[in-house]
Amino acid sequence: MNKAFDRNALTKAFAVIGASGQVGAVVAERLLANGHRVRAISRSMERIRELKAKGAEPYITELTDAEALSKAFSGCAAAFTMIPPNMSAPDYREFQGEVGQTIADAISASGVSHVVNLSSVGAHLPSATGPIAGLHAQEQRLERIAGLNVLHLRAAYFMENTYAAIRSIQTMGSFVGAIDAQTSLAMIATRDVGMQAAGFLSALNFQGHLRRELLGSKDLSHRELVPILGRAIGKPELSYARVSYDSLKEMMAQAGMPEKNAELIAEMVRGFDSGLIKPLEARSPENTTATSIEVFSNLFAARYRY
Repeated sequence: MNKAFDRNALTKAFAVIGASGQVGAVVAERLLANGHRVRAISRSMERIRELKAKGAEPYITELTDAEALSKAFSGCAAAFTMIPPNMSAPDYREFQGEVGQTIADAISASGVSHVVNLSSVGAHLPSATGPIAGLHAQEQRLERIAGLNVLHLRAAYFMENTYAAIRSIQTMGSFVGAIDAQTSLAMIATRDVGMQAAGFLSALNFQGHLRRELLGSKDLSHRELVPILGRAIGKPELSYARVSYDSLKEMMAQAGMPEKNAELIAEMVRGFDSGLIKPLEARSPENTTATSIEVFSNLFAARYRY
């Protein structure tokens, strides 16, 4: 049986994991703007000083500390959860498993009744999706918690992933990537994900185990994407240079990424190219979000010039 919805919950605190990150910071800021109390969970006080100044209650802890997380969740109306990216970990899937289990244990111990969990398009698949398979496993962990109401936000490919190509543009004059230029992807700005998550938390009107895909403003291929970004940075002639999956792994290894993790990224890219990783829902007003690639290109340009 699902835990009963407490109509007084909106006067309580909301815990936000990854409050210093691209999605979590937006969740926390929006909840604060809506008049809610926020417990901002982060590894670093420095990174959440602005949130603290806005009224958030900081909780500084490692996500492998179940006791500390349980205290952060205790008494909260709901929590926003995610497994943060950490591709420098020796084995990212092992890292996902450890952090994911700790989060699940802390939620179970704290008695939190509602969770909005950041997941990904493709998380319905248990394998062959690189790091996304770890999010599939986390969905399963959370759904095994008795009585927990959980909404998994299966977000599309983050527009911010394009930041990884800035160095190749600056040093080689091309946007270098391994995905086929013709592969069409649903792409979303992280801000839109955070806004959606905060909205669901504020309403707190979901029950059971639910999944919601978030697909951005429209689907884009890199053939369409790169010229838009090029114009934003004053390089209208910017081209896309595709490398092989093996070359991608070599490039990531040279940048210091452990071999296991580089293989995971390559596996994910293959999944996008093959059509294995794709949305299950047809595009609709409910899963289409506001930020266009043209608007995002201004953020890309600012990062490029930084």
